[in-house]
Formats: sequence, C-alpha cells, structure tokens
Amino acid sequence: MQEQEPAIPDCVQRVRAALDAFLRRRDWSLEEFADLLEGYGLPVQSGDGDEPYLWLLRALPLDGQRQKTELKLAKRLARLLHAQPELRDLAHRQQDLLYNALMLAAGLRCPEALAGPLFEIYSTPARLAGLSGQYLGIPLQAVLRDALMENQLDSRLESEWLAMVADDGTARLPGDPERGLWGLRNTLVEGARPAQPDLEALGYGLRLIADRYRDRPDRRESFRALVANTCQAVFNVAQPDLEMLLVAHRQSWPAWATECLPRLFFWTGNDEAILWHYAFALLPSQAAVECLEVLCDGQAVRVHVPSEARALVETIAQVLEATRSSNPFASDHSTEASLKHTVADLVDVLHSGELKLQGLIAAARSSVERWPAREPDPEALEKSILLLARSLETLGQEATFALQLLVGKELLQEDFPGGVLEELQLVRGLDPANLAALEHALAA
Repeated sequence: MQEQEPAIPDCVQRVRAALDAFLRRRDWSLEEFADLLEGYGLPVQSGDGDEPYLWLLRALPLDGQRQKTELKLAKRLARLLHAQPELRDLAHRQQDLLYNALMLAAGLRCPEALAGPLFEIYSTPARLAGLSGQYLGIPLQAVLRDALMENQLDSRLESEWLAMVADDGTARLPGDPERGLWGLRNTLVEGARPAQPDLEALGYGLRLIADRYRDRPDRRESFRALVANTCQAVFNVAQPDLEMLLVAHRQSWPAWATECLPRLFFWTGNDEAILWHYAFALLPSQAAVECLEVLCDGQAVRVHVPSEARALVETIAQVLEATRSSNPFASDHSTEASLKHTVADLVDVLHSGELKLQGLIAAARSSVERWPAREPDPEALEKSILLLARSLETLGQEATFALQLLVGKELLQEDFPGGVLEELQLVRGLDPANLAALEHALAA
C-alpha cells in the first residue's frame, strides 16, 4: 500500500493562501511585497518562528504548478531588487527586507528572472555599498554572494569566484576558497545548449585549492571530498568523472590531487582505455598494451588494448581502483601502504595461477561472445589463447580445461580446424577433482 504524503501544516496552508492571493493580483505593489518579506503580511504568529523567506519557500506548491509559481514569484522579486536604492523608503527595517529578499532569490534559483538584477547590484559600486550592513550577524554581501551563486546564466562572475578561490584579496564579495568553488560549479559555458558548467574553470579552481592544500596532513581526505561533490554536481555531461580527469590533465593538477579523482580507469572505446599508471606497469609486455598518451603528469595513461588482452586489463585495473576508492583513510601514508599491499597481492596471484585461470575464463567467455556462432575465427582464437598463455606464464591443466569447456562447447562441434586444437593441446584428460573445482569456478 502506497504511503500518503504527510498533511500540510495549518501555518503553511495559511501562508500558501496568502501567497496565492498575492500572485493572482495584477495590481500588486512593491510596498505590499516588502511587507510580505518583512513578515507583516504573512498570516503566521510570532511563535511560529523562522524568517519570512522560509515561509514563502515552504508555501510553494509541490505539484506541477511549482515551476510556474516559482517563476512568477521570481519575476516580482526581480522588480523589487531593481528598486533596491528605494527600498529604504519601503521598509520598516531595511536590513530585514534586504536579507529576506536575497535569501528568497537564493532559494528560488530562477536565473532567467534573477541573474540580471542580482548582477546589477554586484556590479554597481553604490548599490553594493548599500549592502555593507549585517542581519542576524550575517553580512548582507555574503547573502548576495549566495544568491548570485544560485542564479547564473553565463560566466560573468567567473573572475569573482576564481579570486575567492585564490584568496588573494581581490574578490569583491566575502567568501573562502570552498565558497568560490561552489560559485564555479554553477558558472555556465557561454552559449552552450543545453546549459553546461564551465569544467575548465572548475578544474582550474580545484588546482588552486590543491596548491593551497599541498602541505596539509589531511590534504587527500579534504580534496577527495571536494572533487567528489564537484563531480556529483556536474550536469549535462555524459561522463563527468572522465571529463574531470581530462580537465585535471589540462590544468596540470599535482600527482597526489589526481589520485583523489573518483575514477582513474575508463574504457574510451572498443580498444582504448585510460589506466592508472600502476595498472599499466603491472601488465606483462606480452599483452601488447600500447601507451598512446601520458596524462596528468604520468598518473594516468591512455592505451590501446588488443581484444585478447581486454579481460586481463579489466581485472588488474578494477582491483587497483577498488583499493584506491574504498580506502577510508585517504592520507598519503595510508594510500601508499594500501597500494603497496594490493600490488604485492596481485603479483602473488599472478604467480600462483589464480589470476591466470580467472583471466583466461573471462577472456575466453568474452571472445566466444564476440565470435559469430557459425563462423569461428581460428586465427583469432589461436592468437588470443597463445597470448594469454605467454602473458600469464605457463598454462596449468586446470586453465587448459577451462578453455576447453568454454571454447569447445561453442566451437568443437562446428567445422573447426583440428590442427589448431592439437597445437594448443586443448583436448586433454582431467581428473574428477580438477573438473569439480573448475565447474565451481566457472559457476562463480
């Protein structure tokens, strides 16, 4: 049974009715709106608490009319903001009115209506100076900053956010580097349709923060959280994690900062991938994985991957990615220690044959899926199996039979050249114990 939505409190219903009546009227006045924003026109009792802008945001409908109502309210708010110099004549308490008007703008997030009047306040020295006071201990210029962050249509404020990130004293508004980064998240590429964030500006801002964090003992923990939140906030980008890695390369992030990215392993095509440099270093030379480009000052490489080596690349890269991303203690020491242990374990597994078997199983299954059912390619089969055998040293009896199980079922019953099978020694006897172990491995 579907749960019912909680009932709307009476106080919110009263404010919603007052807001609906205000928005329906065409003969509204700035004085009337100013009263609402100061709380005088709201049907709430003093004991209900909270600032007027919060009540107005709560009163917005939750159904399909919400967007239309937000835009209508934002357009009226834009007219009020345009009249900022005259607000002292409209307000009972000017600081109250300015604070609630700007906070309502931040909460509405309607840049099509509010970006212009907010930027006019920011860019006009006299109007910006009019916000020199405080309300409830909060600087009004800081409230303007938050309203501007949430109502951007272009990159006009990019220099302001970057100055805030750099913390070099040139920003006109108050704010720390993290606030500046938030502003950059909503900075849009000029003329992009659909709207897209300016990833280059974001990447540059993150690099500036990485430079500031360089000597901090908790630099990885703090920076990894910033990057993760930034990637999650990116919109209208198909692969934000991949785009952020490429931006990190173009913006010359330091090595430790690159390792804080959410991902360092991507398939960028059927035969191309981007790998963390440790994964690339672990690949045997016989796998013939070719480096096409070095990225991020050597932290990542773009590679060409032969189809027969795809499963091996996937296995090694995913193990290292899991180690890097799941480590809850992202300090330099912890990262280096966990990576060292993982690499040692991978080498041991490679030598023990466990990864041989699993890698061969995955590779054979992938190869069989790609081959046409009635047109097997004996040369591709031979190349795939021989390369894997050389890459992973010597084939054991179990691995040989695993290939027989996977490949033989599909191909041995077809008109397949027997000479190739004899050369590869795919047909062998197997004792019952090994057969049971392999069946279990294949089922897993």
